[in-house]
Amino acid sequence: MGGYRRNSAPTAFVQYNGIHPPKTRLTLTVTQTGTVTPRFDFSAGIAKAFVNGVWVHTFVTGVEANIAVTLGDVIWYEFTQWNSVTLIDINNDRVQGDISSWVLPAALVYFSISSTGVTGDISGWVLPATLVDFSIHYTGVTGDISSWVLPAALVYFYIHYTGVSGDISSWVLPAALVYFSIYYTGVTGDISSWVLPATLVNFNINNTGVTGDISSWVLPASLVNFYIYSTGVTGDISSWVLPATLVTFYVHITGVSGDISGWVLPDSLANLYVYSTSVDYGTGGAFQGLTAALTGKVDFDSCNLTWGQVDNALVDCVTCGVNNLVIEIAGNNAAPSAVGLAAKATLETRGWTVTVTV
Repeated sequence: MGGYRRNSAPTAFVQYNGIHPPKTRLTLTVTQTGTVTPRFDFSAGIAKAFVNGVWVHTFVTGVEANIAVTLGDVIWYEFTQWNSVTLIDINNDRVQGDISSWVLPAALVYFSISSTGVTGDISGWVLPATLVDFSIHYTGVTGDISSWVLPAALVYFYIHYTGVSGDISSWVLPAALVYFSIYYTGVTGDISSWVLPATLVNFNINNTGVTGDISSWVLPASLVNFYIYSTGVTGDISSWVLPATLVTFYVHITGVSGDISGWVLPDSLANLYVYSTSVDYGTGGAFQGLTAALTGKVDFDSCNLTWGQVDNALVDCVTCGVNNLVIEIAGNNAAPSAVGLAAKATLETRGWTVTVTV
């Protein structure tokens, strides 16, 4: 261990030239006795950790640290060449601090801060052009992020369980994007003009204030998981084509509408949630395509279906010929007729769990 002369009270983000070489410091306060395990990757320079002004660790690029700390300690991370930092990973560390003044390094590729007590208005952050993976969740950060520009290199983007807000209608999803997730935030905006990238595998927007008619969206052929629920989106989605790779489809508690009986269900589909929407079910036979891959369920509750539409859905489930699936088609839907009840009885002899209005 080496000693270090303490400066005056450290601030959250400092870049200073008073000693050689110039340094950048990130400062946080420990909220629980134990260990912190930050990781920083960098292509040049030196990175060190100090606890209460004492040098305790020198970082090795690509290696997670393990630093013993005590409640109330002030810990800071100091870098001689900040713009050479390519990875910042501070996850599940019991620390807090205002990170609003942080300036993300010019060469940053990976950024992740989650399950910590960090706070601050991050509206002024600029995402570097090199950024590939960005994740910030289960934190107290806030700020209007409407002016953020998603870098062309971005592949993974996660923001959830934070206080960020802003109209994100003008965002352009990068062509390289594979995973996009933003939920339990205060973001808003009409996202009807968004174009889902051809590379997209996972798309998740829920419990936000976004709106817009998404009827013209084209689901990418690579899509595996699609979630857009508890939002204000609308539109007739009857003409959507579900990708052959699709496993999870959650579009519930929204204003979408349209007859989905004409859909061709992918053989890989494990969950189909369309409850509490205005979609309906005609004579197109979609549920005849259900397979044993449906390890979750079809949730068609509270779509204001007529008895005839309920009958159609249940009869098509019988036709699919698969055993031991689950369909919920109750709520404010009409009760099935004798035809639907007979189909329900047949399904139950095949091990199905069927919930209908009575």
